[in-house]
Amino acid sequence: ARPWWSGFGSSIRSVKDDFFVPFLNTTVFHLMCWFYSGSNMKSLAELDCLVDEVILTDDFDKAHLTGFRAVKEVDHLDNYQGDPLDIRSSFLGMDGWIETTVKIRLPADGVQHTSEMSSPEFEVPALFYRRLLDVIKSAFREASAEHFHLSPFKMFFRPSPNEPAERVYSEIYSSPAMLKVHEAIKSNPPDPDCKLETVVAAVMLWSDSTHLASFGSASL
Repeated sequence: ARPWWSGFGSSIRSVKDDFFVPFLNTTVFHLMCWFYSGSNMKSLAELDCLVDEVILTDDFDKAHLTGFRAVKEVDHLDNYQGDPLDIRSSFLGMDGWIETTVKIRLPADGVQHTSEMSSPEFEVPALFYRRLLDVIKSAFREASAEHFHLSPFKMFFRPSPNEPAERVYSEIYSSPAMLKVHEAIKSNPPDPDCKLETVVAAVMLWSDSTHLASFGSASL
């Protein structure tokens, strides 16, 4: 039997066979459709990383993704309580992770102590952290560093031609703090042995709230 679109001529057959044009093939077509749909937070560098470091790896098997749900896999990670040695191997030394032990003074129920230093001490092992400078260096080695805003500026908005301009405070690269540090750095004499541009590596720090108990909503 002839297909339903055969009566429309060769142009329809061409569309059916080459629907992925201008891309190379159907795989690239589906990949680019995913990139341009949904969130606009995806970048071309991240797309290249997905292809090179995930899809093209020798042990990648699309059959493993049957029934895949991101929420379920994140739950597996959050609830993982495996061998501490296995957890330790996940924090590679080449990535700058440092293992340490933290000692915390704890109150004892029904016991009074003359000072905090005389209270019982609890030792928390196998905590991992990275030095701030190592994190900054790692960020600048990423391909996305090409899109960092390294030159701060002032942003203004004029509601109408007859009204004065208003200062707009938005991102960190338009903040007075970064502008002040930028001017201070530029006013210093340059290093004669360095030909690179001197810029400010602006860092925004915050911490997730710590849940204090398994009941209630108290957090720190």
